[in-house]
Formats: sequence, structure tokens, C-alpha cells
Amino acid sequence: MGLFSGLFGKRDKNSELVARVPELIGPFIDCAMMAVDLVEKRTGHSLPDFSKLTILVFAFGGLDELCQALKLDEKDSLRIFKQLLMTKFRAPSEVEAQRLLEMVVRVSAMKEGQRALTTGGQSHADWRIGHTTAPLRLGALLEEDCRVAALMNKG
Repeated sequence: MGLFSGLFGKRDKNSELVARVPELIGPFIDCAMMAVDLVEKRTGHSLPDFSKLTILVFAFGGLDELCQALKLDEKDSLRIFKQLLMTKFRAPSEVEAQRLLEMVVRVSAMKEGQRALTTGGQSHADWRIGHTTAPLRLGALLEEDCRVAALMNKG
């Protein structure tokens, strides 16, 4: 029986790891979302619409860093982020989650998205080694978004 369970009963270790990633990244995202609340309270109004994309790209950067550290591939990373879009970020449907995922991937590859992506990745790397305020760096990105929006509204 030991031989057969070894050959046929082996569970895919990669799929077990993939299943754990949302619980591993969850506290980081929760802390980053506190930065959103802090910026909204500090500025006295809600964030500009394009800040929602900054938040998602930052989270994607954090997730990508975690997946690389766990030696998961890009396909796993994308599948996990789509799941997070539906659970943590409450995308109303799988279709909307897929649309958001494609948008985040597209923006992450652009110059404008690189800052949020790399800040998210570095923040998560720092979070993993004990820098518990690292996710709050999202606040600096969002405050910059607010300044840009204010300048756009003046002109």
C-alpha cells in the first residue's frame, strides 16, 4: 500500500501552496487598505477613480513578490490575483474580475504602473521580514494621485 499511495496518492504540493497564498497575502492587503482609509481621512474626500487602479497594481506587485519568493509561476500568480479580485476586492463577477486582471496586467507593464508595482513588491518583501508598516507605503502613492487629480481639476 505504501508503494501505491506514493505513486498514486501523492498530492500536488504546488496546488497546496497556491491554495495558501491568499491567506498569506491577506494581512498585507488588509494593512494596505488601511492606508486608503488614512489618505481619505487626511484629504477629506474620496480618492480619484484612477487611484483604484493604483491600489490594485500595488497589491498585484505584493502578490507577485510573494509568488516569486514561493517559486510559483506567472500563471499561478494571475490565477491567485483573479481570486483575490473576487474575494478581497469584491469584484461583482468572474467576468469583471477577469477584466480588472487584464487591466492591472496592462497598466503594470506601462511606465505609469511601474511605480505602484515595484512599490508593492518591495513593500511585501519588507513585510515578510518584519517591517509591519511597509504596506502603508501605498498611502504615499495615493497622496500623489490626489495631487495629480487636483492639478487636473484646476486646468
